[in-house]
Amino acid sequence: MKIRIVAVAVLAAALASFAQPTDAAEAVGSDSEIVRKLELNVLRRATQEQDLVQIQSLLRKHPNSAEIHFVAGEMLNMRGFENLATEQYNLCNENDPSFFLHRFKELLRLDPNYVYPLAYYAIKHYPTDSAVLYIQGRHAVDQGRAGTAADFFVAALKAQPIWPDVYSGLAKLLMKENRTLDALTYATLALKNNPRDYDARWVKAVATAELSDKPELAIEQLAQLAPRNWTNDRVTLALAKGYLRSGQYDKAVEPTLAAIKYGGTQSVEGGQELLKTLMHHVSRKKIIADINRISPLNAKDALSTVARMRVARVLSDLGAHEESMKMLLQALQMNSFFAPALNFRIAEELEAQHEDKVALFFYKTAAEMNPDDENYQMAYFRSATRFQNKNNDLARRIKWWINPGSRS
Repeated sequence: MKIRIVAVAVLAAALASFAQPTDAAEAVGSDSEIVRKLELNVLRRATQEQDLVQIQSLLRKHPNSAEIHFVAGEMLNMRGFENLATEQYNLCNENDPSFFLHRFKELLRLDPNYVYPLAYYAIKHYPTDSAVLYIQGRHAVDQGRAGTAADFFVAALKAQPIWPDVYSGLAKLLMKENRTLDALTYATLALKNNPRDYDARWVKAVATAELSDKPELAIEQLAQLAPRNWTNDRVTLALAKGYLRSGQYDKAVEPTLAAIKYGGTQSVEGGQELLKTLMHHVSRKKIIADINRISPLNAKDALSTVARMRVARVLSDLGAHEESMKMLLQALQMNSFFAPALNFRIAEELEAQHEDKVALFFYKTAAEMNPDDENYQMAYFRSATRFQNKNNDLARRIKWWINPGSRS
């Protein structure tokens, strides 16, 4: 709750810092404050019916206010009345031709999400503006259209004046495409424009580490960035590798676990390989303690459960079946959603410890929980058959001991 209050306060302060209306007929004094509060509600997605009534009243009072027409457009846009919103944006431009684009860029600096509802109008009326091309590139990235995003970013670079964030946008895109050297070039340009550009900083740090024979040289920069960005596969893995190369094995554990917990398939596999290496340098007790710190035992969220399942697999591969099973049992106590998969994995660990009778129980539980899963059903059938055969073998041995001539 505190974070939300602070965020709203920052947003309100930013809105208050917007350029004041220049037209004599613009909203002034208390009306101007009301307009900003109405826009704050729009950006917070908290507009009420009374806000619409209030903006109508202000429009009648200040019919030549570009600012009020703009906010009215935002409110209508949010309600899904695109045509009515367009009318208000047109009136905004009639009263001040520079207002819409100026406010568009102000909102873009605050948060790109604020301008997506404005994008349709902006694209139609300012198709060659660098900031508008940039937001189209970001939108294409979000949709997974890397080629289209690159075209928009390149076009934004050719426009004048250049929207500064296009450099870091292109750097991130190239990094995603594994064009690391090009990404480093654009990240460096981004930092010339804005030394505090967070995206450019992590791209440059990771690119430097990945392109260098000495990734440990980027440790300090990566260590500053990682805690805010554990979900970034490239940052966490680069930091873990840097610590590993420099012999700081204990410090390598946390970023490695973060990659396993949050990462996609490639990152998880990379993290698991690193963890196997770390097992030879760091005690299992230390690793499990870090796991419990990053994913507390009372955390029931999916990420914590998945992280334990992934790390348990590494422990199992290293022959630490008992530790692996303990971790899986902890996860089973926390999260019922993954119960079939957890029962199945526990059964595998028990079977590896030759606890076939107990393993059979967990295989059966997994199969009953998810009867549509062929792997669970086959494993249960195989385990049951094996257990039955073992019992039959034991019975035959006892009979032979009692009666050596018996064939049954």
